[in-house]
Amino acid sequence: MRVARLGSAAPALATSLMADGADLSERVDRLLRPVRRTARRGHREPILTASAGLLLTGALIAVMAHPVTLHSAHECLEFLIQ
Repeated sequence: MRVARLGSAAPALATSLMADGADLSERVDRLLRPVRRTARRGHREPILTASAGLLLTGALIAVMAHPVTLHSAHECLEFLIQ
């Protein structure tokens, strides 16, 4: 019913397919011969990765060195052993 209410006006996406076919042949060519893009890695990526790793390691050491955390880990290990 909704399609019938549209009348003869064709949607904008379908109009290029109803033309002389030049648009369609360009699209097919683009699909068959895609442009290869090389992956460019920036200079920041290794630095950010190393920084994130160091920050995570430091936070883990800080949490594990806290006495409450050590006590909780000790209790968990004793529970698992028994």
